[in-house]
Amino acid sequence: MKTHSLALTLLFLSGLPSCARPGATGGTTATSTTPHITTHAVSETTYVATTECGQGPYAIEIPALGARYGEEIELHIESDHRVEFTATLETGDSELLRDKRMSGPKVAREGALDNQRCLAQSTAAGSRGGDQVPSAPSDSGQAEQIETTDEDTFVHSTAPLHLQAVPGTRASRGEEAMLGFSWPEQSLKDHAIQAGATLRFRIWSMVPNDMQGVRFVVVHTKQAPNTSQAEYDAYLASVEEARIRDAELREKRRLEAEILARARAEIRWEREAEKRQRREEREEERRVALEAESRIDVDVSVPSGKKRKTFTEAQLRERERARKKQAERLVQAEQRRIENERRKEEKRIRRAERAERKKRRLALEAQARLILKVQAKARRKAYCDSHLKSTKCWGAGGYKAHAKLEAMKAKAEAFCLAHPAQARCWSQEKWQENNRLYLLAYEDNLATKPGPPPSPLTEDVPPRFSVNSVWRAGYWEWASAQWVWLHGTWQVPQSDVDSGLTTQAPSAPPAPRVEAPALAVRGTLVWVPGFWQWDSKAWIWVAGSYQAPPSATATWSPANWAVRGSVHVLIPGGWKQ
Repeated sequence: MKTHSLALTLLFLSGLPSCARPGATGGTTATSTTPHITTHAVSETTYVATTECGQGPYAIEIPALGARYGEEIELHIESDHRVEFTATLETGDSELLRDKRMSGPKVAREGALDNQRCLAQSTAAGSRGGDQVPSAPSDSGQAEQIETTDEDTFVHSTAPLHLQAVPGTRASRGEEAMLGFSWPEQSLKDHAIQAGATLRFRIWSMVPNDMQGVRFVVVHTKQAPNTSQAEYDAYLASVEEARIRDAELREKRRLEAEILARARAEIRWEREAEKRQRREEREEERRVALEAESRIDVDVSVPSGKKRKTFTEAQLRERERARKKQAERLVQAEQRRIENERRKEEKRIRRAERAERKKRRLALEAQARLILKVQAKARRKAYCDSHLKSTKCWGAGGYKAHAKLEAMKAKAEAFCLAHPAQARCWSQEKWQENNRLYLLAYEDNLATKPGPPPSPLTEDVPPRFSVNSVWRAGYWEWASAQWVWLHGTWQVPQSDVDSGLTTQAPSAPPAPRVEAPALAVRGTLVWVPGFWQWDSKAWIWVAGSYQAPPSATATWSPANWAVRGSVHVLIPGGWKQ
């Protein structure tokens, strides 16, 4: 039989060089002759649960080896049907790893679990089993009403359930694990896991799984060299020496490259400086030549050694003509600027006048359209008032159907005003806001999950309800941010009820007891009231409990006793759609 496995793996690595880690040989591929780290099997143990249905929490404890080169612990959950577990790996009070996966043949991402016979959601008749306290019958043939232990007196222990070790190994050794972890090396310092420390796998589920055929396989391996420790230490020393030599050679080459780069940079700077100097000299020569060409005669006979510029009459006339032309150009430029400003202002005024005329025209047109629309509406109203059967005016059915729809709409609006909390009155924005609040509440509920459920409560099984009834054990359900115990029940086939194969009593039961739930639970759980059951000697009170309905519309039909001839026949309670 082919099985599928779910693996939770923890890999411990020490702070050794890379060549000391699994599969590493100092940068070269490990061979049979090269010293390297290999995996050595330490133990492989298979565990099974002792019950047909269960949700845990189960515990498997393994002592840590404290191996020098690391160790690996794997948990494989194998099953021939669909199961779902949350597995954690703990040491002391610290949780190292956690994951939740589904295992089984052809498991889809949203596949359903094969655990229907273990759930409280069943359409078969039945009720939960309470504490039975038999008593001697009274003179009237009925048992005295004995108070039973209430639910809140149970001890909610969180101690894990230990699994039973059996011979066997993994059935699918060559199959790729669906779930694997490599524990971060740097995080080991925070936990300081030493040799002999207890590593604990804790396994549980939110709903009970069918535990038949489910096996938990723990594989413990360690990492060790393929040679003697002395040879491996010598190999590591040689690898370290080679690494140091390589580092020194790389540093020497880096320094040489740095010196060469600095020398090249200095040469480039000198060349750039020479180019700049030659460029400046050429610029100076060009400037001197231009000054020589534009030089004016200078009278060198000025006393006291000072030079004085002298101009000829022709040069003075030329300078005056140039001054007059420059003044004329300035006057013309100012005139052109003033003319441009005047033209711009005229254009702005014309644009403003056109915009104002367009605005008045659009306003008149809009007023005319409004008048025409009002007149058309008045003509249509007059027409519709005189043609009450017109479908163009009132739709299908004429005025009577239209008036009826309007009345229903007004009634709905009045109802929504009086009942704003009704979902059918919400707008799209209201729906989105409520969805957001629902998601926030759902996340808060997830955040308050305490982790694994408490240990299962010990229940006394009441007398069988029918010949072919099957006992469904109780389990924990997470509801209203708390764990609620759904008590076990006898699942009664409908054929037993139809054939009269349920419990028969010689007389009517006592008056039912008044019960109140010990816990305040909201959500999908339903309180199922208790009833009297006959054990062939006395009446036994089966206390009420919370149960999970098979659907949101299912309702509970309480148990009752039907008179058939000289006996009373039990009609067990059950879910009805």
